[in-house]
Amino acid sequence: MKNILTITVSLFLFLSVAYSTEKVPDKAEIAELYIATFNRAPDSDGLDYWTGSNLSLSHIAASFFEQPETQLLYPDGTSTREFIHSVYENLFNRDPDDAGSAYWEENLDEGTIAKNLFILAVINGAQGNDAVILKNKTEVGLYFADKGMNDPLKAQIVMEGINGDYSTVTFIESNMDSSSIEPGIWEKYITLYRRDDGAIKLNIILSGSIQNPVFGPNGMEIIYTLFHEGYNCGPAGIYRSGAFGDNSIKLIDEDGYDSVNLPGASWNYISNIITFASDRKGPDEIWTMSIDGSDLKQITRHNEPGYYIEPSFSPDGQWIVFEADTTEPDESQQGSIYKIRIDGTELTKLTDGPAAGTDDRQPNWSSTGDMILFQRRIPGSNNWDIYIIHPDGSNIRKITISDSSDTDASFSPDGKWIVYSSDYGSLEMPNIFVISTSGGTPIRITNSVTNEDGAPSWSPNGKWIAFESHQGSDEEKPATLWRILVPILH
Repeated sequence: MKNILTITVSLFLFLSVAYSTEKVPDKAEIAELYIATFNRAPDSDGLDYWTGSNLSLSHIAASFFEQPETQLLYPDGTSTREFIHSVYENLFNRDPDDAGSAYWEENLDEGTIAKNLFILAVINGAQGNDAVILKNKTEVGLYFADKGMNDPLKAQIVMEGINGDYSTVTFIESNMDSSSIEPGIWEKYITLYRRDDGAIKLNIILSGSIQNPVFGPNGMEIIYTLFHEGYNCGPAGIYRSGAFGDNSIKLIDEDGYDSVNLPGASWNYISNIITFASDRKGPDEIWTMSIDGSDLKQITRHNEPGYYIEPSFSPDGQWIVFEADTTEPDESQQGSIYKIRIDGTELTKLTDGPAAGTDDRQPNWSSTGDMILFQRRIPGSNNWDIYIIHPDGSNIRKITISDSSDTDASFSPDGKWIVYSSDYGSLEMPNIFVISTSGGTPIRITNSVTNEDGAPSWSPNGKWIAFESHQGSDEEKPATLWRILVPILH
C-alpha cells in the first residue's frame, strides 16, 4: 500500500509540474534548480542571466543539462539511480525512499519523464522537513548571489552544512564574505553551535543572560526571558524569536523592572496569550499579554507581603497556576501553589507551604488538563523533588524519589512525560532528564560536564527540547539557549 501511494503521489507531482512550469520563474525558483542540479548556490551573474532570459522554468531546467558543469557532475556512465540519489541529496540531504527511487528510475530509463521535469517534480513535492531544508538552502543561495559572488567553489562550500536547523543559515550568512568562505568553515559552526551531545545553540544576538525558552503553538517560534545583568539578575524582559534564535523581537522590557516567563506552559496555544510575572506596578504580580507585547493585563492584586511569580496556563487558557512566595530569605522560603481564573477571580490555594513546612515552586499545567506538577523541598534543603497534583488540589503524588535536585519541570505535549533539570546520579553539573508521569528511572537527555543545563520546554510536536545552559556552577555567568532532539521514549 505504501509503495502504491508513493508512486501515485510521484505521478501526480510529475503531471502537476508538467502543466505548471511554463511561466517565467522568479529568482527563488531558479535558485532551487541550481541547488538540485549543481549542489551549490547560484552565482550572481548566472542567476541574473537566467532571470532575464524569459525562458520558462522547464526550459531553464533543460538548459542546465547542456552546461559543461552538469556534464562534469554527471559524466557518461553515471547510472540513473546515482543521478536520482544525487538530486535528493542535493535538495534534502537524504536518499529517496525505495519505491520512489524505483518509480523514477523506471520512467527516466524508459524516457517517459525527462530529467528536467523529474527535478521540478521533486522540488514541487517537498514537504515537512524536506521543505524546511530546501527553504533554508534557497535563502542561502539567494543571499550568496545578492552579495555579487560568482566563485562556484565558494557557492558549493556555503551549501555543505545547510540543513533544517536555521542556525546553519544565520551562521553562514554572518560569514558571507569572500575571505571567510573557505574549506573547513563548517568546522567553525560545529565548534560554535553544536555540542558533543548533539545540542544545538540558538543564534540569539542579544547581550545578557538568555533563559526560560518556551515554544509557540506551531513550533517555529519561542519566547524567552533576557536578564540584563547576568544569570537570573535583572532588570529582565521577554522576547520572541524564531525557534532557532533568528529575528528576536522585544515584547516587554522596561528599565528597572523584571518581567519573567516560566518555561513550559506560559504560552497558551488556544488564546495565543503569554503569562508572566512582573514588578512593573509594585510587588511581583501575574500578568498576561498578547504575543506582540500588546494588551497587557494584570491578573492578580495582593496586599499581603510576598511575591506572585512563575505562572503557567491551563490548556484551555481559562486558568493560571502560579507560585506565591513569602518575604523570607531563599533558604528558608516556604512557597505555596495557587490558581486563579484568567479574569482574576476564584483565587484558590492548592498547596500551603507554611502549613506543611514545605517550599513549593514552579507549577506547570499539563496539556491534558488533569495534572499540575511542581517542585518541592524542605526549607533549607537542596533536595528538590517533583510532585503531581490534581487541579483541585487533591491526590498529591511524588514523582522523583532520588537524593538529587530535581527542578524546572514541565510536561511533554502528550502529558505522559516530564522534562526537568537534575544532578541525578551525583552529577557535578545538572543536566536535562525526562521521567514518566508514573515515575520510574530518569532518562538523561543532555550530557555536559562543563555546563549547567536547566529550564527545559518541549516543542509541540514532541521532537525537541529547548533549554538554557551556562558554564560552570557560577550563576553569575550568563546563559544561552539550546535545543536537542528527543530520543524515542517508551
